Amino acid sequence: MDELPAATEPEARRTWPPRLRAAAAIGWSSFLAACVGTMLIFAAVDPQVLIDGYDSLPSSDTAAFWLSHTGIYTIGFFLLWGVAALAALIAVTLAGDQGQ
Repeated sequence: MDELPAATEPEARRTWPPRLRAAAAIGWSSFLAACVGTMLIFAAVDPQVLIDGYDSLPSSDTAAFWLSHTGIYTIGFFLLWGVAALAALIAVTLAGDQGQ
C-alpha cells in the first residue's frame, strides 16, 4: 500500500494583531480577577445587610430596582471587573512593546 506524501506546505500559524492580543489579555485577566474578587467580597459581605441598611433610610419609600441579592452581586461583579480592566489597561499601556 502506498503511503501518502508528506505535506510540503508549512503549517499555517494564526497570529493576532497586537491590539487584539492586548484587548484579549486585558478582558480575560480582568474577568478572572473580578470572579475571584466577587467570591472573596461576598464571602464576607451578605447582600441582605446592604438591603436592610437601604430599607432603614428615611427616604426609601419604594424599593430600588437593583435591590435584590442578584442585583447586588451583579453590580459588585461589574464594578470589580471595571476596576480590574482599568488596572490591566494601565499595566499594558505602561509595558508598551516590552510584552511583544
